[in-house]
Amino acid sequence: MQTYLASSGQVIADPKLRGISRETDGGLDPRPATDSPVNGASLKNLTNSWFDKVTYMGAFSYNNWAHGWSALSEKGYFGEGQMNVSTEDVRTELPSDYSLEQNYPNPFNPTTQISFTLPSAQNVKLDVYDMSGRLVATLVNGMRSAGVNTVTFDASNLSSGVYMYRLTGAEVMLTNKMTLLK
Repeated sequence: MQTYLASSGQVIADPKLRGISRETDGGLDPRPATDSPVNGASLKNLTNSWFDKVTYMGAFSYNNWAHGWSALSEKGYFGEGQMNVSTEDVRTELPSDYSLEQNYPNPFNPTTQISFTLPSAQNVKLDVYDMSGRLVATLVNGMRSAGVNTVTFDASNLSSGVYMYRLTGAEVMLTNKMTLLK
């Protein structure tokens, strides 16, 4: 079984999660530790465009997207400040691919953060559209540095609903959706 899984790019290994407490003591942190084998181990030959291309395997990277809106968070399983990236998380190498992360929090009201990763400094555009395809906001339109970039989107002037956000760069066009609940 291990040989079969390895041939398809899958790994059988301890993901080295930061915290696995099953108590309501704030000790659950599903993000992988810095030395986890899931970091930098994404599926390079992923052909299904439905999936986002990322630089890790699993549901979590450096952000705990479930913190702040899930039942686990509400009941006290996650500790405080788990969205902050510590100094041990800072990467020294540049990313090799583009990514557009899921906004956090999602659903949101009225602000959310959108992160994207660039393999090199370049001009990019980050636009937000309603479901009819109407442009409702341009969040970025200019030069951004290589690595992770994060912007805040304030939707105070918009109605509840599903919105699409699109990152367009020199060699990429990535789209994701988010939900505004007022």
